[in-house]
Amino acid sequence: MFSQKSMFEDATKAFRKGVELVGGHEAVLTALTFAFAGERDRAREALEQLEVQAETEYVPPLYFALVYSFIGEKDQAFRWLEEADQEGADYVRFLKVEPWFNGLRSDPRFEDFLKLMHLKP
Repeated sequence: MFSQKSMFEDATKAFRKGVELVGGHEAVLTALTFAFAGERDRAREALEQLEVQAETEYVPPLYFALVYSFIGEKDQAFRWLEEADQEGADYVRFLKVEPWFNGLRSDPRFEDFLKLMHLKP
């Protein structure tokens, strides 16, 4: 994974392609780009734009969870993961192996969430 190798430009391009394939949300790309670069305040500003966008169109909770995870705001990341689970999002079953969420693995709530999903920690 590009982000694990600190290849953030490549990671952003790959994520951009994925977002385009599912309908596109430019604000999440902006937020992730800032998060990758360590610009937490700018990432939060982009998240605010994404929240405004979510008022008028569907934005997958995973997008919020990803950015919050990258900027180290675990409470918010878990809140959005729980929302994704409540809406029945299929992708949460990959949480156990998805490297984008490595920043959450050390938190005891991560194992609790896996158990809730009937996934072995």
